[in-house]
Amino acid sequence: LIRRARPPAVHNGTGAAGCLFEDIARRAPPSSVDHMPHLQAPPDQKQQAVESVREKAEDGRTATEDHRVAAEAARHEAEEFRTLAEQAREVHASQREALEVCRQERERYLELSMMMSSVAAIKPPENLGVSIRVAVAKARETEGFAGRSRRWKNSFDLVVANILEPLAIPAAAGVLVALVVFSMMYQVLGMSLPLAAAASDAPTNLLQPARLEMLAGFRMSTLEEMSRTGGQHPLLVEATVSAEGEAVSYRVLSGRVNAAAQRELDQILLFSRFRPQMSFGRPTSGGRVVLSFNQISVHG
Repeated sequence: LIRRARPPAVHNGTGAAGCLFEDIARRAPPSSVDHMPHLQAPPDQKQQAVESVREKAEDGRTATEDHRVAAEAARHEAEEFRTLAEQAREVHASQREALEVCRQERERYLELSMMMSSVAAIKPPENLGVSIRVAVAKARETEGFAGRSRRWKNSFDLVVANILEPLAIPAAAGVLVALVVFSMMYQVLGMSLPLAAAASDAPTNLLQPARLEMLAGFRMSTLEEMSRTGGQHPLLVEATVSAEGEAVSYRVLSGRVNAAAQRELDQILLFSRFRPQMSFGRPTSGGRVVLSFNQISVHG
């Protein structure tokens, strides 16, 4: 473990280093002081000695820092080397497993080769050439139109034998029974019962549409102008009738309606009476009635 050296605290030429040299000079015997001329040197030389000591301390600190950085880099390299070693160990283990599988496959292949080599070779039959020539001749016969016709005929015979023949008897019996039942029902319905309805029979309408019974007698001020410019149906309105015979809503199918005409139209439809839509004799809502408003002026 390398510790960082603390540099000496030097403030000036007569600081701690100067005091250190003076203390050594005081404590040393005279004979020893005579042999150390740098302790008896003037202040300029002491200042140079202090600077040299400071430079050496700085060099030592720099060297210590370099050693610390080198130690840190060496530690990182050691970690990387350890990681690479672990990866190499895993790769080696996987390769060893793959080699073991390959070795087992090779052993099985060798066993199969030994078993196949021990089996005696099978000799081809003596009439193999004749059988091949006969098969080739049959294949050539089926390639033409005659061969295709023969195949189609065989397919049709199979369909008739396996599908149509089993269904022929049930189908014929079903048709015969249907004809018999139809002939019996025709005699009962067509000859025994009268087809014409009685003269006194009243028709019943299961669904009757809504219709207008009474239109309110209010006058529309803009109807005359619309009649002059609107054509055959200057104002055509479709009203929706409720089960109580009241108009709940309406929409204008043709004609231009301003605000005043819309108020007059609302008043007319509000006080008009309608017959609601009838379904099986019961009034229902949702019936629609189309109203055409027109005004004709006759001048005498």
